[in-house]
Amino acid sequence: MKRVLVVEDHPEIRALLIQLLQEAGYTVTDAWTFVEAKTKLEADRFDLLIADVLIPGGGRGTDLAGIALARGVKYLLVTGHPAEIRGLDERKQPYIAKPFRAAEFFERIDRLWDGD
Repeated sequence: MKRVLVVEDHPEIRALLIQLLQEAGYTVTDAWTFVEAKTKLEADRFDLLIADVLIPGGGRGTDLAGIALARGVKYLLVTGHPAEIRGLDERKQPYIAKPFRAAEFFERIDRLWDGD
């Protein structure tokens, strides 16, 4: 079973992502601040990081993505801020823009696994 770390500071969105992933068979751990997520990412083994670009606590989702890459963990960034979307390059930084459909979310994740 693949392990996922979900980093999202909005409780409703975090709960929805966790539910979707668990129903799809993933084991999910969550965090809502940068420090909490960084600690979990460095202390445990995950297959996938799903991180909001803007999170509280001294860092960004893009910073967590760098840590994930260094540990061999795939990642998907999530954002609803137009300025943040313009700053991302799908070819270099996989992301999905809020709001999104569950089918689109899993299509993006499937693309990450297909890249193995």
